[in-house]
Amino acid sequence: MHLRVFAAEGPCQHRLRHPTTAARGVCGCTCGTHGPHIFSCHAGGYLIARHNHLRDLRSRRIEDFTGYSTPTQQNTGVADDARRPDLAFQTLRGETRWVDVAVVSPFARGRGDPRHTRAGTSVGFMEGVKRRKHAALALVPAVCSQFGRPCRDLIALFRCMGRDADLVDRAGVVVSLWQDWSSTLQKWNCDALAPAAELTPS
Repeated sequence: MHLRVFAAEGPCQHRLRHPTTAARGVCGCTCGTHGPHIFSCHAGGYLIARHNHLRDLRSRRIEDFTGYSTPTQQNTGVADDARRPDLAFQTLRGETRWVDVAVVSPFARGRGDPRHTRAGTSVGFMEGVKRRKHAALALVPAVCSQFGRPCRDLIALFRCMGRDADLVDRAGVVVSLWQDWSSTLQKWNCDALAPAAELTPS
């Protein structure tokens, strides 16, 4: 809705820790009133936590529908550098599929090239990155923007998960998948915003 998030512009207060010492500090980058910096700020671990909660949610829901466990962060043995997609699961046809989750910010690539400001560009770009990274696998990139805009493969995955439900219940199943995904995404967006600066009064 392009509304103000923070009461005033100021330094980002996300806490950071040096990887080899106990020294603490703050991010300190300029945090505008609308908050775009927060969704690409790696201080404090909020982006990692958001990714991991979406990954774990997807794992639970796939397990609910297939009845089989979905191992997370497993070495595929395909690449020499031991790259690991987020999830592996078996379809009802016995085929192995891999899922790699990513949340992108439309602000991160917004400077310089006007193509980067088009709706869905950052999502489509990351979808291609995931496919190239795991080109030897039957991969489903589960990519969305910080505001919830999904990639085509994420839409297809949710529809596929609802395909085996009764015809009357199918729409409700797909809706519940989107609700779970969206509410988890926005909860962790809020968890990233709250400690960064003073929020606008409600």
